[in-house]
Amino acid sequence: MAFEPFPDPPSWWGTFHATYTSVPHPPQGQALTLLDVRGSGKLVGTVINFWRPDGTLEGNPEITLDDSLTPQIEVTGTEEWGLGGDYWHGGHQTSLPLGGFPSGPDNPPGSERDGAALYRFLVADSIPFNRHLVFRLGHGSHNQSPYPYRALLLWYGTVRQTATLSDTLLPAQAGSRFQHGYQAVDEHFYDLRAAAIYQQGNITRSGTVSAASGALSFSLRLAANNVGAFLRRLFDYCTPNQSAAVYVDGAFAGIWYSAGVANHGPPGSPRHCWREEDYPLPAQLTAGKSAIHLRLVPVSLSQTPLSAWTAFRYQVYSFLP
Repeated sequence: MAFEPFPDPPSWWGTFHATYTSVPHPPQGQALTLLDVRGSGKLVGTVINFWRPDGTLEGNPEITLDDSLTPQIEVTGTEEWGLGGDYWHGGHQTSLPLGGFPSGPDNPPGSERDGAALYRFLVADSIPFNRHLVFRLGHGSHNQSPYPYRALLLWYGTVRQTATLSDTLLPAQAGSRFQHGYQAVDEHFYDLRAAAIYQQGNITRSGTVSAASGALSFSLRLAANNVGAFLRRLFDYCTPNQSAAVYVDGAFAGIWYSAGVANHGPPGSPRHCWREEDYPLPAQLTAGKSAIHLRLVPVSLSQTPLSAWTAFRYQVYSFLP
């Protein structure tokens, strides 16, 4: 019998959870919420029972982290989440190491009562969260499937939050600009009324957006005991391929690239332009500081013309030790 000591303090690790959810009658027009937990941890796997591999599986898994308005992870369909594009070749059962479709409509008589099932294990690609995790699943392309669902979500976690909202900047508000020393070159403002990307329904929100073609700079407060941070931006994703070089207190931190552009949706529906996106700031640029000065310089990447850098809001979250 072999063992090795585990010296890490209890505040550094979370317990293992297997959260079971049953939805016998999926709500029409709404995605299923299979997990909603606050605290910090990581998602490591899912097992989902559904009716059969057909149009039901056109529903998209959506994973929203740390109170973001829009999901950071949006998958093109339930079958892709289970590593089975094209409905596992028309319902052919597969069992791969990290995902598969072990149960389907061609089960032996007497064993088909639970319908079909898929699994997905997240080992090297576990999904961390620092404040809040919500896992939603669409049931059909428009959340129209009436069939029952059951799910088991596997995750490690603790109720302790490891990121805290430290500061908020609203570029279109004069008081907020002054408070944060905000400056921008070649900037204009416009009003945007739109829905958020991946949002169920056509709920719209309004706001005044800053669009800058030149460099912009501002300061944000941090928790002095931070061990890193991330910057969050709510912006207009109907402006394509936005990219900017990021500098923290004069040091280059990397390129922030918001690739692509929002899908405008069917005729008669509102544009889904609002998107929230996170940019990690390494600990060596933030640790021990109670504030940082940021400089963002819009840049043109290969094959893409320079687009204005848009923002309705900036927020910074401090990672806590």
